Amino acid sequence: MLQPSLSGNARISVICTINPEPNAVGESLSTLQFAKRIKNVQLNAQKKEVVDTDALIERYRKEIEDLKRRLSEREAEAP
Repeated sequence: MLQPSLSGNARISVICTINPEPNAVGESLSTLQFAKRIKNVQLNAQKKEVVDTDALIERYRKEIEDLKRRLSEREAEAP
């Protein structure tokens, strides 16, 4: 039931409630066992990086300029 929620990049909170009535002991025990199991689940949620396309293009443009400059310097050094 929770598999789609547990497999993504999300934080989850689970609230388990129990019934104090004597005739609900079985259900309450089942709920507590579930809570114990879910407590041990470890997620690896990661913050998604928001991509600013203009900043990305500018960074790549500068990197290309730097690589061209370094290539020119190496070509000038070669006999």
